Order: sequence, then structure tokens, then C-alpha cells
Amino acid sequence: MIWRWMADRPWVNGPFARETWCVGLALALLGTGLVMLERHRSDELQERRNREQLGLLEALTSLQRAAVLEVATAWRLSYPEPSEDRLAELRDLVRQLQADPGALDAPVAQAGHIYGLCDAQAARRALPSIIPPAAAEEWGVTR
Repeated sequence: MIWRWMADRPWVNGPFARETWCVGLALALLGTGLVMLERHRSDELQERRNREQLGLLEALTSLQRAAVLEVATAWRLSYPEPSEDRLAELRDLVRQLQADPGALDAPVAQAGHIYGLCDAQAARRALPSIIPPAAAEEWGVTR
């Protein structure tokens, strides 16, 4: 039944049937090519972000401070593939910690003294204001 109906349609058996199918096929191939190009560009951009994050985290670990190493490790585990916003937060964090590497040490020591806890627990309870709020929230840290 459907084949009989299809046989009567001009785009199937009409004078321009071959051109109609060729145009449809060309549009399908063009769409597929554009999707593949966009996927490649997206993967390339993500790879560039991953490399930049790796460099920034290496800059943090080169400071060789216990609190900074803990933040770098937590960041690496929380954001294995960063977005542009997370990368901007990490750039700011690196810039602030390179300017004052001991910025994380004082609040951790003070919190450990106040709460009577070990350094890791104190760091989780009293993060300084330079840690981005979104990261602290995702890590389950209360300020």
C-alpha cells in the first residue's frame, strides 16, 4: 500500500527524482560533517583546558606546602575535566597563593588550635576565603 502511494509521488519517480535524492544525500553528508567538525573542536578545546589545569596544579604543588598540596589534590579529583569558569577560579587561586604561599597555613593552624583537631580536619572546617565558594560547596566543606 505504502509503495503504491510512494510510486505516485513526483520526488520518487518524477522528472527531478534523482536530483531530489542527491540534494537530500548531500545535506545529510554536510550535516554529518559539521557535527564531526564541532565534536573535534570541542575535544581540542577540552584538551587545551586539561593541559592548562595540569600546568596550574603543578605550579601549586611546586609551592610544597601541606595545605596547598591538599587543595591541589582535592581540585584535581573534583575537576578532572574543567570548564572555563573552573579554570578561571583556579588561575585566581594560583595567583593568590603564589603571592602569599602561607595564606592557607595560618587559618589551618588557627582552626586546629581552636577545634583541637588534626590539620586535615581543621582545614576542612575552616577554609580561608581564597578557596572559591563553589569548590568548597562541592567538596562538602563548611566555612
